[in-house]
Order: sequence, then structure tokens, then C-alpha cells
Amino acid sequence: MFSKLIDYEFKENGNYIPEDQFGLGYKNLMKIIGQLIDYIEKYDLEKIHHKVNIICVEEPENYMHPQMQELFIKNIDDALNLLLNKTRKEINSQLILTTHSSHILNSKIHTSNTFDNINYLTSSNNGNTKVFH
Repeated sequence: MFSKLIDYEFKENGNYIPEDQFGLGYKNLMKIIGQLIDYIEKYDLEKIHHKVNIICVEEPENYMHPQMQELFIKNIDDALNLLLNKTRKEINSQLILTTHSSHILNSKIHTSNTFDNINYLTSSNNGNTKVFH
């Protein structure tokens, strides 16, 4: 019933590629981007702007092949900044990503040449959570 409700196409090098040509990983990526756009569009102009809004994306690598995972992590900050800069709303945001993907982690380490923006969480034997920076 809903299969023909919404269609989208992607344009690459002047060629339109219909959505049924993409895998589930790409469709999930489009959903993440759509949700970010929706978040920005629905953000109330009257909200207090000195607060930091935390945007959490849990395991975006699901159904993405390794190359797409690497492209995702390399471009998500730029995409979010582009979306935020195109609006006249001032939204102070921080992006938090959870992942089990070594491809995303390695890509982030190699592009930034540091571990400074990566936190590793683990549980100890007594049930407490430890954070490693």
C-alpha cells in the first residue's frame, strides 16, 4: 500500500538513479539524512539557543558495505554543517555516533590523525561503565 507513496532519485554525474537501484544500506543512509533535515525544519525558533542539542545516531553502519561506512563517517560532519548553515535557525548541536564498525573507527582515526574525538565505553566486573578517551 505504501510502496508507491514516496519515490526519490539520486543524481550522479548528470544521470538520475532511481531508488530501487540502491541497497538497504543506502536507503538507511537516506533515512538518516531525512531525519536530520526534519529535525532542523521542526526546530522551534523560540527555543533557548544557548543549549547544546545532542544528535545521536546509533549504529549507522547497518547494511552498509565498508566503503559506504568510510564515506559516511568522512562526510557526516560536513553534511550536518551544510544543513545547519542553510537554515537561519541557530542550533547548537553535537553529534554522537555509536558503532561496532572497525571501518568507521579506523576511518575517523586516519582522517583526524588522533584519538581525541573517540570515546570507548566498557562495563567493568562490578557493573559500572568505564569511559576511555
